[in-house]
Amino acid sequence: MEPSTPEMGSTSLGDRDRAREAWGLGLAAIVLSVFASCAPISLLAALPLGWIAMSRARAILQNEPDGITEVYARTARITGTVALVWSCFYIGGIIVIIAGYGAVLLAVLSQIPSTPGTP
Repeated sequence: MEPSTPEMGSTSLGDRDRAREAWGLGLAAIVLSVFASCAPISLLAALPLGWIAMSRARAILQNEPDGITEVYARTARITGTVALVWSCFYIGGIIVIIAGYGAVLLAVLSQIPSTPGTP
């Protein structure tokens, strides 16, 4: 006898495993985004993980999954989106801060009088 893989509704267990995997990627992206204040480099890992979780969940939801698979996929899509938005917001804040420090430095340097005899 050969073991068969049971199906629940119109979704196979393979879709459920893919949805669970996307859910795990979304949670990992959220965790990396949350710890960005300790290690900003983690944002560079959170961006692709969030994108992958969101795109995999979208592909699974197009197949009209059963209840449990749909919950995993919707949660993966939400967590992936939140991780993407938070990471972009945080990276944008870092860029604004660096640009602000650069502007202040340029303003200070432009106020220094030049000494006579130097061009």
